[in-house]
Formats: sequence, structure tokens, C-alpha cells
Amino acid sequence: MSENVGKKKFWQTRLGAQLILTTLTSLLAATVVFFALSAVEFKVVGHFLHDEAFIDKNTSYVVSEMQKYIDDNNISSTEMYKVDGWVRKNRGISLVLIDGSRVIYDSTLIRPYGFDSSETNDSDPFHNKGQRKVYDIQFSDKTLSAMMIVFFGYRFANIVTAAKVALSSGVFAMVLFLLIKRKTDYINRLADEISILEGGNLEYNITVKGSDEISYLARNIEDMRKAFIERIKSEKEVVSASYSLVTAMSHDLRTPLTVLMGYLDILENKKDITDDDKKLFISKSRKKAYQIKQLSDQLFEYFLAVAPDDDKMEKEYYQTEVINEMAGDYIFTLEEKGYNIDCRNTAENVKLYIDVQLIHRVFDNVFSNILKYADKEQPITILTKTYDSKLVFSAKNFVNKSTEMVESSNIGIEVCKRIMKRHEGEFDVFDDGECFEANIIFKTE
Repeated sequence: MSENVGKKKFWQTRLGAQLILTTLTSLLAATVVFFALSAVEFKVVGHFLHDEAFIDKNTSYVVSEMQKYIDDNNISSTEMYKVDGWVRKNRGISLVLIDGSRVIYDSTLIRPYGFDSSETNDSDPFHNKGQRKVYDIQFSDKTLSAMMIVFFGYRFANIVTAAKVALSSGVFAMVLFLLIKRKTDYINRLADEISILEGGNLEYNITVKGSDEISYLARNIEDMRKAFIERIKSEKEVVSASYSLVTAMSHDLRTPLTVLMGYLDILENKKDITDDDKKLFISKSRKKAYQIKQLSDQLFEYFLAVAPDDDKMEKEYYQTEVINEMAGDYIFTLEEKGYNIDCRNTAENVKLYIDVQLIHRVFDNVFSNILKYADKEQPITILTKTYDSKLVFSAKNFVNKSTEMVESSNIGIEVCKRIMKRHEGEFDVFDDGECFEANIIFKTE
């Protein structure tokens, strides 16, 4: 995700798109419910509108309401305008009032009051749509015949429509609430998990789900948590390794330094020392001085290797051939000095991402040990192979028993391990006192 996400308009973000989709989903659900209710309304209302008993019962009720209105207002047969007002107020009603054979009120047609239907062929005021039930309506001055049609579907349309709109709106709000609640629950969960991290529990995993900006934020927090844990772990390892190194170096340096000081004290204080003894003590002092220098160089090299700033590494891509060339220079030197080399190479041509100078330091350490401690009478086995996305360089030699073994803090091995770790590889050694084997394991691209 790009850094200018914040510059995007809301609907251009994944979260905005999800909210729009959520709204459309809720609207679709509400629409489906609305039309489903309409279908139910059509069936149910249609059933009642074709039920004669229902129609007669409810029409009679409307007629009784009209009669009550006439009685309460003492309406006479000449006051049809009051009847018309009642009809207009009670929508969905068609009413015809007949005095004998004369239609004195017809809400279905625009015709003057007092129109005589006997003068036309229109003997049915409802346009010959069938025989209608006739009701007697008592006015203040006389009784009139009434034919009435009540359009119940129309009368209840507003109520039914309001109910459908209310239910559909409820479904819309409920679906929208449930879909948004999933996101707000996730935000609340992230807030709780961040509070746990703030409390010092860095081992608690941040929940990462989804693919929007909130998920991206959660993933960044989780990556930061892991990186912070790894950094703390690395710092602890460096501190622990440095402490062990200082402890070991204090011993390794003290031993040759004590011997060197002893030789110098003898040379300074002993008066009757011979020239041969002087030469011997000077030679041994020189040897111990070089030993101290070597330990100091290794110490400096170690701290260069454990430097945490990987940006200082000058990594480049190389093929397997660079390892063969690097090893070839050392093998040539060993053969020149009389060592028997058994070299086997079964490695495929793979790609390595390495800092050549640091890898040279690893090879230099391995082959320096071979030159110091390997038995010339036994072959030195050099093996290069590839497997499981790894390139392995292995050097194995027998230890020369006659060589003076100097007690060491294994700084060189630690340097190699650190260098290979920075390359996401490994450096393993096996030493049983008879044989020594070093394995340089590279990660391939």
C-alpha cells in the first residue's frame, strides 16, 4: 500500500469501498424484503377482496358509520353536499343514493343532483357491473336506497405501504448495523490488543484479518511488534556474547601476558644469564607478543562482525562460481604447502546475495585453521553441494597431534557465525579431537 493513501478520497480507499458496498448490500436486502412483502400483500389482500363474506361484513360496517354520521348531523335528503363531504373524507368509497327511481347522488360520475336514471338506459348506476346490494339509509326527512362499493385495498393501502416501508427500513438498518458492527468490533479488538502491548506483554499477537486500511494498520503494528522483539533478542544476544567474550579474552590474554612478563623479568633481573638463554627468552617473548597481537586482532574482528547495522554491508548478487573461485585460491595454497586435497563439487549454479569481503573473512578463518592444525598425512576433504534452496561448502581435516594447540576463546568461529547470520545463512563446526569439520551454509535466491 502506497504512502499517499491518506491523500485519497474516502471512496477511493478500500475501507470506503467496503462501506459503500455495505450500504448497497443493506439497500438490496431492504428492497428484497419490500417486494417480498408486496407479494404477500398481493396474495393476502387479494384473498380478502374476493371473499364475499368479508366484503359484506365490512361494507355493512361502513354503511353503519355513514348512518351514524347522518344521524349525528341531522342531515336531510336535500343536503347532499354534506354526504359528499363525508364521502371525500372517507376515501376509497363509491356511493349512489336513489330516491325511488331517481339518482339524487352519485360519487362515481360527475352529474347534477336530481338526475333521473329512468330517462336513460343506464339503469345500473355502477355501469352494469352486476347486481349490487342495496342498503336503506335513513335521512332526517326520508329513507333513501344506497348502493356502496368500498375499495378496501385502497383504504388500507397507506397503512400497508407504511408497514412495508417500516419493515424494509428496519431490515436496512439492521443489516447495515450488523455489517458495520463487524468492523467496529475489529477496531475495538485492536484497541484492546494495543493496550495489552502497552502494558508490556510483547508476546501477545495482534489480530490481522481483512485487506483494508485498518487491516494494513494492524499488520504494520504486528510487524513492529515482531521487529521490536527481534531487536531486544538481538541486543540481549550481543550483550551476552560480549560478556562471554570479555570473560574468555581476559583469560586468554592473561596467560600469554603473564608468561611474557615472566620472560622479561628474567631478562631484566637475572645477571648471570647466558647469550643462548637470552636468545631463547627473547624468542619466546616475541612468540607470546605475537600471540597477544593475534588475540587483539581477533577481538577487533569480532566486534566488526557483530555490528548490527546491516546497511553497511555491500551485498551483491553472485553465481556459485564466486565460491569456487574463492575456495580455489586457498586450495592452491594448501597444495603448494604439501597438503592432499580431495575436492568434490556437485553444486548447481545458483544465485547468492552476499558481501564478498565478509565471506572472504569466513573462508580465511576456515583455511587458516587448516594450515595451523591439519595433518598433512591425511587428505583434506572439500565438498560443495546444493539442496533445499541452500549452498553448502564443507571443509574437513584430521588434526595434527604434534601441533601445539593454543587454548582459544573460539573468537574466529564466533566471527564466522555472526557473518553468516547476517547473510541469513549458517556456520557449523564439528570437532571431536580427531577431525575438524566446518560447514558454510548459504541461502540461495
